[in-house]
Amino acid sequence: MPIAVVPLTTASLAGVPAADSGAASGLVNMIQLVGGALGLGVLVAVYGTAVRHAASHPLPGLAPFAQAQHALTHGIAAAFGFAAILNVCSLLVIITFIRTRRLAPAAAPAPRQQEEAVASWPSARPGRDQATVNTRDAGTPGTSVPCGTIAAVPL
Repeated sequence: MPIAVVPLTTASLAGVPAADSGAASGLVNMIQLVGGALGLGVLVAVYGTAVRHAASHPLPGLAPFAQAQHALTHGIAAAFGFAAILNVCSLLVIITFIRTRRLAPAAAPAPRQQEEAVASWPSARPGRDQATVNTRDAGTPGTSVPCGTIAAVPL
C-alpha cells in the first residue's frame, strides 16, 4: 500500500496550480480519510453479515468451538473477497477514465521579472510605512491592511 499512495497522491495533484496546491492537498487527504472510514464500515458490515449467516446455519458434526472458528473464517473470507471485487472494480474505473495528458514544465521567469517583483514588495520601497502591507486580498486593490490582521475576502 505505501508503494501506491505516494505515486497516486502525486498524480492527483499534478495539474493543480501552485496557488491552490495547499487546498488540493488537504482535499486529497480528507478524501483518503473519508474513503478509508467508509470502506472499513462496508467491510465490517459484510463481515458481520457473513458471520451471522454462518452461525445461523451450523455445519453438522462440528463442536461449538470449531463452529465458531468456521463462522469467523467464513466472515473474514467474505470480507476479503468483497474487498478484492471492489479493488478490481476500482482498477477498471481508473483504467477507463485515466487521462494521459502530459504537463509541460512551467518556464522560469526572466531575471528582470524577478527583480521587478522584489522591488514592488512594500518593504523594499523607501518611504513606505512598515506597519502596513499593500495587498490585493484586502477586498479592494490598493488598500492597506495593518500587519498581523486577517482581511475578510468575499468569494
